[in-house]
Amino acid sequence: FYFTVSPFTFTDSKGHWTRRNKLETNEEIKGITAAPNLKLCWGIYSAGQTKFYHEAGKVNFVDPPAMASAVVSLTTKMQEAVAPVIIAFKTTESRNEYSTPTGATM
Repeated sequence: FYFTVSPFTFTDSKGHWTRRNKLETNEEIKGITAAPNLKLCWGIYSAGQTKFYHEAGKVNFVDPPAMASAVVSLTTKMQEAVAPVIIAFKTTESRNEYSTPTGATM
């Protein structure tokens, strides 16, 4: 949820709005099994220790839908050869990430 215009106003423009409660990251969080209603805490890591300040919300990890088709194939039959592999998978229209491919595709 992103505010394009601040939902708050300030008297005589004596303040400004800065949102600090939205996280965007290229890092992935991976769960091994589905786990609902886990606590998400706000804190810092400093001087080799983690200090938690407060519960920021809840997070749910769910099992993703199975891939319709996923294959890893070798490109050579030679033993001990260094060669690329082919990774192929079928995409679905429901995944926005695959609606417009970027980069080289075959």
